[in-house]
Amino acid sequence: QTEAAVWIDIIDPEDEEIEWLQQHCSLHPLVLEDINRNDTRPTILPYTDYLFVSLFQPVISMQKVTGCEIHCIISENYFITIRNADSTGVDDAYERVAQNPKYWERDIAYFLYLTIQSVVDKYYPLADNISYELNKLEEDLLSFKNEERTRGIVFRLKQQLIELRKMIAPQREVLSTMIGEERLARTNESRDLFRHLYERLMRIYDIIDSQRVLSSNVLDLLQSR
Repeated sequence: QTEAAVWIDIIDPEDEEIEWLQQHCSLHPLVLEDINRNDTRPTILPYTDYLFVSLFQPVISMQKVTGCEIHCIISENYFITIRNADSTGVDDAYERVAQNPKYWERDIAYFLYLTIQSVVDKYYPLADNISYELNKLEEDLLSFKNEERTRGIVFRLKQQLIELRKMIAPQREVLSTMIGEERLARTNESRDLFRHLYERLMRIYDIIDSQRVLSSNVLDLLQSR
């Protein structure tokens, strides 16, 4: 009989919870180090009994883009997410599983797929908003409106694009690795799911690159005045 899948979600972990994870999952020291730090980068680390994956969900705070880390431990029969309360992508993914009992019959890799899908989806509204602002600024400049104010906004948006790009680039590598990871992509269906996520992230990366070009064009227009 197949054991039931388990999803444990740890929010703002206390020291006792990290110790519990160490005792029950025999976490590698490098994994513990990543969990306890806030300046790591997206990564995937394979171990004998589990995979360790770190993802970054983008959040805008005080007009700056920051990355909320989501650490995932994927084993044969359990899926553990470790994150702070701002990482709402996990909430969205878990809600989908909770509302559809059939999802519990899927393999653990599907939980990871749903989590990554929710994280990737968080990039689109930010990219759309930046695109809207840049297009509006370009229109204002052509109408000779608010030139000084525009310069500061463009620099802010350009910095946001740089931060988003820095988060997405290593996550592309993580997803590329997942497509060939035997424990995640055991079937063609599973492989296609992770390939789909990779393609979605690539689309966002391309959008951000095109927005960087647009922001440079707006700055060039300002400097030509």
